[in-house]
Amino acid sequence: MEMLKDLIPGEMRRRIYESSIDDLPSTCSSLIEFFRPLPQFQQVVRELSDPALGMCGKDRESAAAMKEKGNVSFRNGDYPGALQSYTKALCLSPMDIKDIDRNLVAALFVNRASTMRKMGLLEESVRDCNRALVLFPCYGKAWYHRGRANLSLGNHSYAIKDMSLALTMEKFSAGRRQVESELQVMRQNYKNGEPCSSSQETREVGLDCVVETSKEQLHIVTSLDKGRGLISQKDIFANCLVHSEVPYATVIFKHYRETHCHFCFRELPVDVVPCASCKISMYCSESCHVRAGGKKICSMGTIDISSVGDLSGDLIQYISDINLFLVSDGAATEMSLEQFPEHRHECLGVNWPAVLPVEIVLAGRIVAHSLEKEGCCMKDIKFRNKLDLCHHYLRTQSEQKLEWLIYSIVLMYCLKVFYISDSLLTGSSVSQLVILMAQINVNSMAIVHINSSGTSSLSNCLTKHVASAESLTRVEQVKVGQAVYLKGSLFNHSCQPNVHTYFLSRTLFVRATEYIPAGSPLEISYGPELGKQDLQERQQLLASRYNFICQCRCCSQLNFSDLVLHAFRCVRSDCFGAVLHCSVVKYEKFSNSCAQKVIMISQSKLGLPVCKQKRASINKVASLLFDESQNACQIDPGCCLNCGSYRDLAVPSISTNKIKTDFERLQRMTVSTKVTMEMITEALKSLGTLRSTMHPYSKDVAQAEDHIAEAFCSMGKPEAALPHCKASIKVVENLYASNHIAVANEFMKLATLHLTMDDSASAMDVIKRVMDIFMLFYGSHYRIISPYLENLLLKMEKFPPDG
Repeated sequence: MEMLKDLIPGEMRRRIYESSIDDLPSTCSSLIEFFRPLPQFQQVVRELSDPALGMCGKDRESAAAMKEKGNVSFRNGDYPGALQSYTKALCLSPMDIKDIDRNLVAALFVNRASTMRKMGLLEESVRDCNRALVLFPCYGKAWYHRGRANLSLGNHSYAIKDMSLALTMEKFSAGRRQVESELQVMRQNYKNGEPCSSSQETREVGLDCVVETSKEQLHIVTSLDKGRGLISQKDIFANCLVHSEVPYATVIFKHYRETHCHFCFRELPVDVVPCASCKISMYCSESCHVRAGGKKICSMGTIDISSVGDLSGDLIQYISDINLFLVSDGAATEMSLEQFPEHRHECLGVNWPAVLPVEIVLAGRIVAHSLEKEGCCMKDIKFRNKLDLCHHYLRTQSEQKLEWLIYSIVLMYCLKVFYISDSLLTGSSVSQLVILMAQINVNSMAIVHINSSGTSSLSNCLTKHVASAESLTRVEQVKVGQAVYLKGSLFNHSCQPNVHTYFLSRTLFVRATEYIPAGSPLEISYGPELGKQDLQERQQLLASRYNFICQCRCCSQLNFSDLVLHAFRCVRSDCFGAVLHCSVVKYEKFSNSCAQKVIMISQSKLGLPVCKQKRASINKVASLLFDESQNACQIDPGCCLNCGSYRDLAVPSISTNKIKTDFERLQRMTVSTKVTMEMITEALKSLGTLRSTMHPYSKDVAQAEDHIAEAFCSMGKPEAALPHCKASIKVVENLYASNHIAVANEFMKLATLHLTMDDSASAMDVIKRVMDIFMLFYGSHYRIISPYLENLLLKMEKFPPDG
């Protein structure tokens, strides 16, 4: 796009920089007419939108080569490598009605099923056999591997019937002898009836069943300082679910295309379902594939009994039962279809969905949504007005405006290939799309899922793990996708929110974390929170990202965490005061924002806290701010806010920056399990320096303690890790509220340490506290949304009751 940007004349560029909303239609028309005849522009559009030039289309030759690579890995016993190769081959394989393509895909499903059975992934193996049989009902190997997987699952009668069908369809005598021999052994061992089995079939991974629904009636109100927001006219109690919503449109982030489902955004299972028409999108199940607008692997979706041949009545009934299961799953998929087929207009093997930025692809999906509902031949497209979302186009940076105009024109050309509508290429339509991008910029939400060590089914099967490195559960929130929620976008921001947002699959849930009186605003966090970032960092992020200066309850008062988060400690050993960054005039390394923060606090421009408990905690580190006999304006940067002692921070700042870099390196080595005892010894020395330099409750100290705890765990020394883990938790408890979710995440690490040391009593005490916090933030969904907590509870069951 930089090349197109450089082609725009200076006068036209100036008009775009200075454009208002009223100017946009004419400005967009001028830019369209300027780009239309340019060979460079035509080349860009052709490379993005022509399926013949696309990199995302299927390729049978490449699929066959990847299949052979998988075969070599399988023969060598490298089952994770074989699994990866077969999955890539499936993504590359054409899945149309040609027999040669259907046979290749069926063979790949069977090969992958065989590989997964070797790895102990039995239910996934059965699912892949089913997929092969839908394509090729007379495939003897598919029935054979299905029987082997069912046998390992304990489904003996199903295994015998699968093997009987495999024997019927096996064409070669050597193969028949092998199947017959195994079938005879199965029948001899199966004499006392069917062992206990949960169900006849293993269900595909689908969307989570959520039974809890919101009963709160939210109302839109408008205030002078925050514009539109949401309130409830009734009192809301802590833990109440106040809102749930499916998205208007979503898109997965590029970094997670190979690890998460492109529809529901959950981690992909090992039996990935590839898109039938392009090699980019992957899904956790056939139902997610269909919901996203993809074609079913087979138009019938069931095993064609008529093509199987002469069978006994019980085997025909057996296949009919399997088909009933497949049909019921398909029917459930169709009935629960709530979103438009968001991937269908992208699924032509074209490049633009893979090349353009995620927010541009999301804008394309919103346009497609409107076109699907209103009809693609409408003369005047008003898709952005239907969303009723705010935007800050007039306050947008000039270069951002220019990029939006260019991307809007390119995107409309790409959409025209699918919808064949000239109404997409008018100045009015493109201007609507520009404003839509401005709306997405301030209203879209990142879909956040929780990951932790040891919970990813796909990565665990494709990589080797060292058990000791997993003894300290590391919880992280990953942004897997971007979405537009029409009502969810109305929640205003607070750096100390009273409601918590989370996601099950792609559905947004909002739950109260404290008592909220009727008529009070319901506020979520847009990212920065008290305890995670200090005042200046929060203000800068919100101003640059959302174009407003936060004046929430914690940004309008002094807070303990704002004072100590990045503070140095006083030079006096008996003083617990906080020393903030030195003046930018004296030390150029420090940013102006840091100096300004000191001035804001020292001049008491922020309101002092009313709460006695809050005032007492701040008084420990900044008593001079409450001393009326002192002139607060005389507290200079670099001075202790508690006793006034001055600390020269030039040298300590340089040394702490180096120490932070060393700890970041230690963390990388820990993750790769390459940490040594010598590294930990050096880290302990650095920790001592950090403790003598930074405030005891600074975030840097907490992170250093955490890195050392993880390093000890990777060395198989949980006893040595325990005090560092507790030290990190002590800091986090002071930076956040005691019942904050961040505290619960830290306690998860402590619980895993206790379990590693066989101290189940201490582990259970910690887990109970974690569960109390999780119940507050996630309600009845806490076990669904936190698989690592579920894993800990399962581990606890292995200990004796008196443990």
